[in-house]
Parts: sequence; C-alpha cells; structure tokens
Amino acid sequence: MARIRSVKPEFFTSKTLAQLDYRTRLTFIGLWTHADDGGRCEDDATLIRAALWVREQDLTDFDVECDLRNLATHGLIDRYDGEFRGAVRPLLQVNGWSEHQRINNPTKSRIPAPLPEDSRRTHVGLPEDSRTGAVELGTGEQGNRGKNSSPTADALAGAIAGFDEFWATYPRRDDKGAARKAWAKAIKKADPGDINIAAASYRDDPNRLGEFTKYPATWLNAEGWSNGPLPARVAATAASEWPDVPLAEVMRA
Repeated sequence: MARIRSVKPEFFTSKTLAQLDYRTRLTFIGLWTHADDGGRCEDDATLIRAALWVREQDLTDFDVECDLRNLATHGLIDRYDGEFRGAVRPLLQVNGWSEHQRINNPTKSRIPAPLPEDSRRTHVGLPEDSRTGAVELGTGEQGNRGKNSSPTADALAGAIAGFDEFWATYPRRDDKGAARKAWAKAIKKADPGDINIAAASYRDDPNRLGEFTKYPATWLNAEGWSNGPLPARVAATAASEWPDVPLAEVMRA
C-alpha cells in the first residue's frame, strides 16, 4: 500500500544522491512511499517495479534491480534476509529513515530490523522466466550467501555482471540505457557468456568498419551473437590501376 511521504529540500543538494542517475533517485523516493512506517519492505524487484513503475512498460525488473544495487552501494539502503510471514525472505531497509521522514503515530513495523553488519548480504532477485547462469559476486556484494542463497539471486548477479562485461567489451559505447534494456531481453534467449564471447569476436573482426559498427542495443535486439564473421571486404581499385582503354573503344563495347 502506497503511503504519503515528504521530500526535503536537502534531497536535491545531497552529494551522495548527485552521484546517482535520475531514475535511481526517483526509485529511492518511490521506496519511501512503498516502505512501511519503519522504512522497511520486502526486497523484491518485481514487487517494487509494480508499485513504483507500473506505467513504464519498457522498464524491467532488471532495471529496478540495478537501481536497488546502486542505492545499496551508496549506503542508502540495506538489503538482508529476515524472518517475515513465516519464512526467511529478502528484506530492505531505507537507511536514515528518521532523517527522511517524520511520521505521526507510526504503525510498528512487522518486518525485522537488519541483522548485524557481519551477517548481512546484498540480495538480488530475478523473475522466474529470466534466469541465467550465475557468476561470483564482486567485492562488497558477497556477504552471507549460505543457506539463504537462491538460484534467482545468483542469476541476476550474473546477469548484471555480464552486462558490465558486455559494455566493456563491445566496440561501441552509445545509449547505455537502451543497451541495458536490450541486454535484459537478450539473456532470456542466450547465455550471457556466449553473448559476450560473440561481442568480443565482433569487436576483433578484421572486416568490421568503425563507422558501420552497430549500436549495442541494435546488435543485441538483432541477436547479433548468432551471426558469423563479417564478409571479407573488397578492396577498391585505385584509379592508377584501371586499364588504359580509349573512350572510343569503351563506347563501341
């Protein structure tokens, strides 16, 4: 259930928030309306997208998960596992909640507070039809991934890491937002590792011309990873190499 919250002027002058893209900042504000009076909610990108971005048909769970990861990286939210509704679930706490909101007669939160620092972990989730192979999480993303770890959590961690690798590999870096959306669709069709291998092959293809390199999103949407090598280029014949044929003979031909 959405709740009425307030936004302070300091939000727009915060150095921390200035490091985030506009969509992530808006997702952060949206979390305030989505969280309970203790600043907590379930850490589920699908549910959060449905609550905050229901009108944005092009926005995916992957996009929201990226926003949540950015917020966690900058210390604006905590992501942890806790007992809720009879099971251990991924949960989320907005940090500095009392600084953001002053709530009269708040309802006590039914969601437990975050665990001690050494017991936390960064949760990630992925919709059922978007699972992909997992990769090891990087520094700051590991935490406790023991019995509470799920295949979908590892899957999206791998998907996001895979996009970062794709962006670093692909020979053209334009329209990153469009590329990220295309990536989210592409990894439902092919393994992220295979896509990145194909991207590296396209980058290194000796017949690829820089000015004709496809935009990343265009290449992904066209399933460029399934293409073979580019056809060999035909070298242009220099004018000095043309046969010296009189014009009259050319006309008679």
